[in-house]
Amino acid sequence: MYLLVSKKTKWSYIGCTNNLENRLIEHRSGHVFSTKKEGLGENLGVWIGESNSLR
Repeated sequence: MYLLVSKKTKWSYIGCTNNLENRLIEHRSGHVFSTKKEGLGENLGVWIGESNSLR
């Protein structure tokens, strides 16, 4: 589980992935519909947590 926060607009997004490095690349390159308009680039804060949900 992770939280992205735009340092510029304070907009936030919560997500879950098993490969955070690749997912951040997708977010920053505009390939994720939910974060595409934010233009996250380098103005991004990332917090990482654990998910205890069953899959």
